[in-house]
Amino acid sequence: MRELQLVAAAAREIIKRYNIRRYGFAGQSGGGSVVAYLIPQFPDAECFAFTAACLSLQKASGYDYGAHGIYDPIAHISEVEPRSHRRLFIIGDERDKWAPFSNLVEFYEAAQQGGHDVTLVRCEALRNHVLDATGQDTVAWVLQGISSSEIARRILARGINN
Repeated sequence: MRELQLVAAAAREIIKRYNIRRYGFAGQSGGGSVVAYLIPQFPDAECFAFTAACLSLQKASGYDYGAHGIYDPIAHISEVEPRSHRRLFIIGDERDKWAPFSNLVEFYEAAQQGGHDVTLVRCEALRNHVLDATGQDTVAWVLQGISSSEIARRILARGINN
């Protein structure tokens, strides 16, 4: 938790220092847990993109960290208030062995049940796991005002781009 709090503080300082008005966050793999933590910390953010991310650390998802103080995104998504201007994108490869796709689906369904504007995209990833540039592009497209369906189409049309 301490590391997550440090990341949030650093992001706040960057936003303040550079007077950033519109922004979003992208998290690849383990960075997805960090970005999930940032959702309630940054209610003005327009996009949170998760690529091949670890979004549930529970046994049903193939993970069981069980350690005290480890942030489990799925355990907290129901506590996050939906925002009309905020979109969540969950992007992954069904063949990913490091971040099981069922993990992404589980978080997607929980976010959907919580009333969030969330899009799930199944695509092909480099070595079935690397999608970091895709997440960064997704945030940029949201900030450009591109619709969620068009963003999903662009992700699928580009194939692997990392």
